[in-house]
Amino acid sequence: MDGEGRPNGMTPMDFAPVDPVDPVAADVAERADAAFVTHVTWALERTPGMSCRVTPELVLADSDLACDTFNFICRSRLTPAAAERARHRPEVRRWHR
Repeated sequence: MDGEGRPNGMTPMDFAPVDPVDPVAADVAERADAAFVTHVTWALERTPGMSCRVTPELVLADSDLACDTFNFICRSRLTPAAAERARHRPEVRRWHR
């Protein structure tokens, strides 16, 4: 293993992308997304002044801090039209640059 936990000599490009048609791979990807959403929202949901919006299409985690370290937009499952609408929502617009 190298210093980044990959087998020696392998680069990130050597790993196969998730095949969305393969039900096992898709399930693994969904479980990974669910674990990440839990990771990024757990503390924010339990801290006054911080907020999260979790929907099947989009997760917004807002720490309300002056830095972006604990702000996340993830699990995006938006069509192009829905992404454009979301971009104009106040909680997204302040992060969009």
